[in-house]
Amino acid sequence: MSLVTVAELSTFTQLAIPEGTVTTEATAACDRATALVRAYCRRAITQTNESLTLPLSSSMDYVYRGLVDRHLLDTILLPSTPVISITSITIGGTAVTGYSLRADGSILLNNGYPNGTTAVVVYVSGYASTDYRVQAARVVAVRIAARLWTNPDSRTSYNGPEALNYSSTPDLVRLLTADERAMLQPLVRMDVVG
Repeated sequence: MSLVTVAELSTFTQLAIPEGTVTTEATAACDRATALVRAYCRRAITQTNESLTLPLSSSMDYVYRGLVDRHLLDTILLPSTPVISITSITIGGTAVTGYSLRADGSILLNNGYPNGTTAVVVYVSGYASTDYRVQAARVVAVRIAARLWTNPDSRTSYNGPEALNYSSTPDLVRLLTADERAMLQPLVRMDVVG
């Protein structure tokens, strides 16, 4: 799902977007702006259904009253956060109900499983559409889409009729501005490198 629609782009730019090639170009600008925001934040942002299949292979030491005990506990790290809900966990073809969902989006299974056992996790991640962080991302996305759609050639200066002159900083055509980066900062995942 795109963070910005063609109708929102039309309203923001105050330009009519007729059907046909122009709509296709506007849609592409909206999709590219959404991709740029998601890449910067390193997450999908909006709520999405996720499915993850992975082999289990961990054991954990934990300290209880100063004693170190060794227990086979499996932890599943979910790549898309925040985790809204777990739809199902299936391990070795059997549904699992005994688990704990942690605030960081990881799942701690109550039982240990042999190494290499396959787990399938179906879950919902992302923020609600009414969340202020999603609204900020949508504002940034529509601004980027407007720049991409109205200036597809990344023109930084323009001399037009009646002595109309325009120039901008080259970076502002495609990149996030300082205020846009500040708006997206609450969404940026710091636990993901790259």
